[in-house]
Parts: sequence; structure tokens; C-alpha cells
Amino acid sequence: MANERALGISFIWAAQSRAQLTSIFGEQSARSLLGLTNNLILFGGSKDTAFNEEISDLLGPTRVIPHTWQSGAMAGRSSSSEDIPILTGAEIRQLEERHALVIAENGKPMIARLRRATDGTSGRRLLAQRQRVQATVDRARRAPDSVRLGAS
Repeated sequence: MANERALGISFIWAAQSRAQLTSIFGEQSARSLLGLTNNLILFGGSKDTAFNEEISDLLGPTRVIPHTWQSGAMAGRSSSSEDIPILTGAEIRQLEERHALVIAENGKPMIARLRRATDGTSGRRLLAQRQRVQATVDRARRAPDSVRLGAS
């Protein structure tokens, strides 16, 4: 979390579930930690239905206006508004792979499409560099101690 209250100090933390935070910090501290967090990034797959519903409530509702058409003697169109969740707890759990729900402090929630660093041309270059470095490390580990230490 980082904002004007923290004067530029940032904390980045990750947890696999709300239950993990609760077991580490206790219920009140876990709730406080989530409440003080400026940005939440959630991935699908959570089986904690209470937490998913809490996130759904945090996102809030949206108003939809369904229209119905009637025929016959009382023909016409009628409409009424209804508030429905932006995302239900089940929809949060079912977020697709490589997608994340981003809840920013003062922004609207969004679902971000994620890209792995190893995808595409730049990813192949990165993997090739990693393989070269790994080969260099492996050669150095197999070398005698005198070679590794730079002794002659």
C-alpha cells in the first residue's frame, strides 16, 4: 500500500487466501490489512465463499432495466429497475486463467488480461538468456575450486 498517508512507503504482500491472512494475523488484523490496502488484485479459483461474497459486496451493485413486452388487450412495454451485483462471488471464483480482478482505491474495478513475461518474442529471448546464464553457472559449479576462486 502506498499513498499520501504512507509518505511514499510501500508494502507489497501476497496471500493465497483470506484464511491464510487470518491464520497468520488473526481475524481483526487480517480485516485491517485488507481495509488499509490501496489495491487488491484477485485471481480466480478461491474456494472461500464468504470472502468472494465480501469482494462482491465491495464491488457494489449495478442497475439494470429489463423491458417486457405484452400483447393482447393490454399491449405495451413495461420496465422496472433492478440492482444486481457487478460480479457475484461465483463469478469471482470463476475468473479465467491469465485474468485478474483489480480493485483500485479510488477507481472502478476492472478485469485485467495478464501476459506472462515469457510469452512472445521478448519472452523467448528472456528464456534463452536464462538458459545461457544457467549453463554458465553449471560450468562454474563443475570447475575445480582453484578455477572458481580465480587462483592460478
